[in-house]
Amino acid sequence: MKLYADPNNLPPEAELEQIIAILEQAYIAVKRFRISLSIEERRFRRKLGDRRLAYAILAARLGMLHEDAMPRSFNPKDFVELMKHRALLAPVLDYLFLLTESIDDTLMALGIDAMTFTKLVHDALKSRNGIDPSLDAAVQELDEFNFRAEQEDKETAVDTPSVTE
Repeated sequence: MKLYADPNNLPPEAELEQIIAILEQAYIAVKRFRISLSIEERRFRRKLGDRRLAYAILAARLGMLHEDAMPRSFNPKDFVELMKHRALLAPVLDYLFLLTESIDDTLMALGIDAMTFTKLVHDALKSRNGIDPSLDAAVQELDEFNFRAEQEDKETAVDTPSVTE
């Protein structure tokens, strides 16, 4: 039986709880300056993507050099400070993407392993039930759960549009 995760090499619960506490503290720290954009702002406002980063860096430098040509509402130090904070936050997002991918793969592998054990238990009880009818209730309970899960899988497959549509 192939398992993706070795139960003997999984991190201790205390270590996972510590990681959760660290992430919670990070979330609380970042939440202080959280900005919530509307759908319209996300869709229609100019954004600073990778291709425009050099453009913005140049504009910040030139705005500082030619402050006398800028409107009164322009504060070059604010612009530089925004750019500096953007540069500091960008790697945080990169690490979050890596963390999300790693946790997603781990959760999927643990789920696959759990289903491998579930099928093993179900099949063993079904097989043994032929010899020991006292297992009828256990087999019936597993059969009912499996039937409901398969029905939900079918319903989800119907609700989800295919790639070819």
